Amino acid sequence: MIKYKFLKNLIIFILLSMFILISPQFLFSAQIKLAWDPNTEPDLAGYKIYWGRSSRSYENSVDVGNVTQFTLTGLTAGETYFIAATAYDFSNNESGFSNEVSGVAIEPAPVVVITPTISTPETSETVTTSSESSSSSGTSSETSVYVVVSETPSVEGSPIGNLKSYDITSPSDSSSSADDSSSSSGLTNTSNTSSSTDTSNSNTPVVVDSTNTPALDSNGEIKDNATSEWSSQPDGKEITKGGVGEKLVKRNKPRKIYTYLGDANLTATSNSFDISNEKLTSTILGVSESEREKLIQYIHGYDSYGKRDEKGNLKKRIWLLGAITNSRPLVIPYNSKKVIYVGANDGMLHAFDDQTGEELWAFIPHELLPRLKELPQAKGIKYFVDGSPRAYITKNQKVMVFGLRRGGNYYYALDVTNADSPKFLWKIGPEKTGFSELGQTWSNPQFGKLKCGNQTKIACIFGGGYDENHDNKNKTSEDKKGRAVYMVDLYTGEQIWRWDYEKDSNMKYCITSDVARVDLNGDGFIDRLYVGDMGGRLWRFDLRGNDQNKWRGSIVFNSNYNFMGSSKRKIYNKPEVTIEKDGSAIVFFGTGDRENPLDKTSSDKFYSIVDKGQNTILTEDNLADVTRILGTVENLANKDGWFISLLNNGEKVLSSPVIAFGVIYFTTFTPSQDREGIARLYALNYRTGNPIMNLNRENDVGGPKIDLSDRSRVIGKGIPSGVVISALKRRLIAYTGIQGGLYYTPLRQHSTLIPIWWKEVRRR
Repeated sequence: MIKYKFLKNLIIFILLSMFILISPQFLFSAQIKLAWDPNTEPDLAGYKIYWGRSSRSYENSVDVGNVTQFTLTGLTAGETYFIAATAYDFSNNESGFSNEVSGVAIEPAPVVVITPTISTPETSETVTTSSESSSSSGTSSETSVYVVVSETPSVEGSPIGNLKSYDITSPSDSSSSADDSSSSSGLTNTSNTSSSTDTSNSNTPVVVDSTNTPALDSNGEIKDNATSEWSSQPDGKEITKGGVGEKLVKRNKPRKIYTYLGDANLTATSNSFDISNEKLTSTILGVSESEREKLIQYIHGYDSYGKRDEKGNLKKRIWLLGAITNSRPLVIPYNSKKVIYVGANDGMLHAFDDQTGEELWAFIPHELLPRLKELPQAKGIKYFVDGSPRAYITKNQKVMVFGLRRGGNYYYALDVTNADSPKFLWKIGPEKTGFSELGQTWSNPQFGKLKCGNQTKIACIFGGGYDENHDNKNKTSEDKKGRAVYMVDLYTGEQIWRWDYEKDSNMKYCITSDVARVDLNGDGFIDRLYVGDMGGRLWRFDLRGNDQNKWRGSIVFNSNYNFMGSSKRKIYNKPEVTIEKDGSAIVFFGTGDRENPLDKTSSDKFYSIVDKGQNTILTEDNLADVTRILGTVENLANKDGWFISLLNNGEKVLSSPVIAFGVIYFTTFTPSQDREGIARLYALNYRTGNPIMNLNRENDVGGPKIDLSDRSRVIGKGIPSGVVISALKRRLIAYTGIQGGLYYTPLRQHSTLIPIWWKEVRRR
């Protein structure tokens, strides 16, 4: 019989950086990695893991056998889970619970953006990667790579797009790396070429095509002879070959295109975007009765405005899929398949079968119906579904929310629990009571639990959006919309709480950024939010307690205090937050005008703000300027953080930072004479801003050395994506998208997985 009462030392590995960066753009079933010390009793047979969403209240359990590590999968990203373990003997006698641990579930998959050439803004390319087991030509791969390419074929033409898929193979031996011994930080000292394409190093991940051949060349770009998934012949980066786009062109069966005309079941005939649907009137489409049929046929993919064939039949258009400009694909796994959701500027949100590349269905938001008539005669880009879908997944339900970004001022929520039968949940626009500030819906939805009175609610959280007056970099007028943060009930769309200009006249600038959520005490509920505005100010929203009337917002830091320049600093991107042992929060963010990347008059910076809950607004006077010096105990003493000025002419931070292993990573873009620009990767000690590895090899005269020049490395051209950290097999990989390519490298680790944060809850 089993002789012990409790299991020893259960710990939880929570890679917070992965959760914070990935969840805005991509969602798989999330996971939590566990490990524990083995018991030594001779009759030990195995262990069971118990977990739930409340302390000491376990809803689920699993028998993991006689192992000492296990990964809980199928969890909801962003949710806090409470976990304990038991041991059992060969007679099935079970011990009491171990110590309890809690943590936030993270997604194992990154999104990486490969950026366009700045000199040709009509062309764009993105890469999305997902860590979900798949098989290609008999080759097992943990990660899929989704490449999105969009371009305008001519000045008069309408932009077109495509989405392709590749695999990333795992390192064959992830327990050690030849590069580890030469690196003094989280990032291994490998070049872009070896990281992306060198298959001789068994520890280096490799992007392969459907023939299991390396798909990237020595510059990290997709080879011309690469054959993507769903393609029967080499298609390389050619936009009109392979991918879901070619599948649409070759499709013979009718497409399933839906809109919302009143029935929550989108597959109902009354929602069908079809000629036979009498509810889809010419008035709704904003065209004459004679044009109604032509427009519907055009959207389905036919050249209804051109000549028919010899038999009098409509010809198919040469290409159907519109440009995918700012939307980032969302991949959701189901029992029998994975589904890719992505918005496009052909008026639709598309759902594609990941196994076949076939379109399952498409959805046209009601507000876009009268604008569809712009597409047949479009000259240059027209924005429609330009936002990125996000999802909140539980055991029984999958809810997807997306905004229109440049396409409009609306958010939509769909129930996609059944991938083949989507349902309408709600929509929010500026005409709805309490949402008058809503601008273009740029802020990607975030999700989490809130205490509201005696209820627990799942909230969908987003910023007020973009005011188009920022299209003019020399604007003088104040923002008139977007000056808000909203929280709504995920399942109903009803407003839970807002903080806007009406409540606080200090909210003078629109908020385009994703909102960072913080759980301060590990109880699974959101206690605080952080977000930046287009006036360069960092906001904190305190949500302590269950009375929404007592929740408050305040400015923590102003980057433009006493600013005398012509181009004020702006915060476009989500901040990164880490909580210290003393309860203070350190908030990291950079500034840069994303809509004017070639502006060389900017004076942008990267900030680390220590928020101790103070009521005064911090300025640069409260921070240590470590731009030209190393951060030390002396110069950081009595300071509320640090900052560095970006010294290259016009250099900007245009993506969110991420922290891992005590290192804060971020990327910058610097305009150049050839307009392509320079992409840099920064890696700094998060407490001091000091360089932490030998990134600059040019100054290694007489041997390796680290100085201020080692804060960053040039990694390519174009506007880089942010750094994305993801688990590939048992190895952590850092990804960054650059112009036409992908920079990626393993992170240095001292063990299979390093617990960078874990919280133990003592049994009461």
